[in-house]
Amino acid sequence: MTEFCVNKDYYELTLYMDLFNNEIIASDISTTKGDRTTYINGLNELIEKKKENKNLKMIFHTDQGSVYSSKNFNELLLLYNITILCLVQVLLLIMGLWSLLMVG
Repeated sequence: MTEFCVNKDYYELTLYMDLFNNEIIASDISTTKGDRTTYINGLNELIEKKKENKNLKMIFHTDQGSVYSSKNFNELLLLYNITILCLVQVLLLIMGLWSLLMVG
């Protein structure tokens, strides 16, 4: 989520990006601070794409902000077979691999 102001008007923009080709594949915007619906609306766009192509593989990468770690959000990801990958998990994996390399 990115927050910004234009002519003193406040906005929160949530983007979902395909990291393979840098295409924005879902988005939502709100003028309300802390509006969590932008996350859910964007996720619903992704789910519609997944329904259109059932063989489409999706990995949802996040820094695990509070919305992304919510039970409802993660249940939707699991329901539509979208793999969850968070930065914390990646860092732990890298640290674990690094420690194995240093020992060996």
